[in-house]
Amino acid sequence: MKPITQMTTQDLIALAKSVDKKTWGMIGAGAAVALVLIYLFVIPAWFKRPALKGQIAAVQGQIVQLQTLRRNKTVWNQEKDDSIKYMKEVKARLYLPGESALLLGKIAKLADESQMKIVASTPHEAKTDFPKPFDVKYKADYFDFTAEGGYHEIASFISSIESYEKILRVESFSVMPQEDTVDRHIVNLTLSAVSYKEAPDASQ
Repeated sequence: MKPITQMTTQDLIALAKSVDKKTWGMIGAGAAVALVLIYLFVIPAWFKRPALKGQIAAVQGQIVQLQTLRRNKTVWNQEKDDSIKYMKEVKARLYLPGESALLLGKIAKLADESQMKIVASTPHEAKTDFPKPFDVKYKADYFDFTAEGGYHEIASFISSIESYEKILRVESFSVMPQEDTVDRHIVNLTLSAVSYKEAPDASQ
């Protein structure tokens, strides 16, 4: 028999015809087994490997992100607690409905403690519209004051206003000397106070 590399087409056909059915069955079974092995191992190894690598890289990225989030969780929780505490403190310093109407007397008391003399005090007609949704809960009241005192007394008076237990803001002020007494001056102030429109819920 010629080597297979020297066989012609006619030789190959003759060889195929000489093979019995049992041999062809074994050849077919071997080919089927080879195809199954290629489908189960070769194809996944060569064609699905890039997709699998991509999935592994994505999972590794998610793990790194999760680890970063866990490290930052403590910081975020602390910032959240600080923000909640700050908001509660600010809300506690707001005026209750109608309470700002008593400010005229309280400002007069602060002036007296600073050895200032209140000459005049009147509510101011200025109006502030808070941005939504804060306009539903809060409003600002304004008051004009004219007081008399020396520079040091004026500084003490303004300082006591800014450090008052409730939120008071000096919107504007001006100081004018008195012609007859050089150590006494007239100060005009506009103050603002933010209050609730309705009594806040105790649970807030």
